[in-house]
Amino acid sequence: MEAAKQGYILAQNAKKKGHILDAEAVHVSFLEILEMVVGPQENTNFLAVAQ
Repeated sequence: MEAAKQGYILAQNAKKKGHILDAEAVHVSFLEILEMVVGPQENTNFLAVAQ
């Protein structure tokens, strides 16, 4: 749900400036906030975790 909210905010901010964001711009913005939204990436490699 947070990702949808952030996407809406991004679109509204671009709209106010008269811009239409392309898919690449949205993707880059999403990656910038991804860790904040879902938390840090955990190491799921069993061998690395077991050490």
